[in-house]
Amino acid sequence: MKKKPSILRQTVLLLQIQILTVVLVLALAAGITLYSARERIETTGKNLLEVYSSRMEDRLSKAWQSLSGVLYENYDLDLLASANEQERYYASTRIITSLENVMKTNDSAQMLVIADAVFDICLEANDGHLSLEEKSALRDYAFLCARDRKSGKGWQFVRIGGRQYLHRLVQTNTRAALVFISASSLMVEIRKANMDSMEFLLTDTAGQIMASAGSGMSGLTVPDHMAEIEQDRFFLCSAALADKKAGLFCLQKKTALLRQMKDGGLLLVGAALLLLLFDYYIFRLLRRKLVLPMERTTGVMEEISAGNPDLRLPREEETMEFVTLADTFNHLMDELVSLRIEYYEKKIALQETEEKYIRLQIRPHFFLNAMTTIASLSAK
Repeated sequence: MKKKPSILRQTVLLLQIQILTVVLVLALAAGITLYSARERIETTGKNLLEVYSSRMEDRLSKAWQSLSGVLYENYDLDLLASANEQERYYASTRIITSLENVMKTNDSAQMLVIADAVFDICLEANDGHLSLEEKSALRDYAFLCARDRKSGKGWQFVRIGGRQYLHRLVQTNTRAALVFISASSLMVEIRKANMDSMEFLLTDTAGQIMASAGSGMSGLTVPDHMAEIEQDRFFLCSAALADKKAGLFCLQKKTALLRQMKDGGLLLVGAALLLLLFDYYIFRLLRRKLVLPMERTTGVMEEISAGNPDLRLPREEETMEFVTLADTFNHLMDELVSLRIEYYEKKIALQETEEKYIRLQIRPHFFLNAMTTIASLSAK
């Protein structure tokens, strides 16, 4: 006979499927939330990087334009090489005035310097934020470029007086004109923004870190080179600056994912976890109060059916239904056993009565046969 399906097993199976579905939905929701949070973080980093790199490029361009404006068709520059000292003096005065006027209208550069190695002339104008030592160091570097006739193409990093500067050089014979912007001043705007969980690094083409701004790198000091950064702890994006002579990197801590997920993700995860815990509680409750008692009850009934009528259902004290079922079934079994005993007793009594009746029938026949035999024997 084909065994019929158990409603209890089907109920437990459906509950297990529901729990598994909740787990899968929870995992899927967590994955989608994590992916969305990562996309938001990376998009935010790229957008900020694009904004700041664009502003830095604009500042570098304006700084270069300020120096180019002074150099373009400025005949006083030729007078700096004049043999007449008075002409050199007045030319120097007019050039300084031009440099200062440019710095007033365009403060993109930190310092503009024009140096002539022949007459040891050094003309400069600055934004007023440099110390005497820093200005002296920049003038000395300008003289060095003029004397050595250094040539440079585009923006270059140089370390002067313990600070990193981006500078651009125009070399003409023994004369050098330079514009300076310190690497740290390029990051001022980022520092004012007080970025949370983000770090911006300004590097040269070799990956050497020239300046940094942001929230700090997980409590660690900023390293000297990009290769020293544990990049698996950060989301990283970059942009080129100054005709690819510099690079701006944005690093965001991966721990920021947790904060990004707090809004909607944690609420969804919390709701799914509560549902999962509730399903688990229901599963344990059904197993303790329904499945296990029913299995024990079914087992006892199967043994009774197999020929062991002395067994009785155990009383499952935790549930009223199973107590009622056990008491009723056990009472019925006791009645059934009592009826069977009474039936067998009546059957035995009936058999005894039949035997007595048969004996009573046998005795007269035996007596008559005996008399007939005696009469026959006496006649002979």
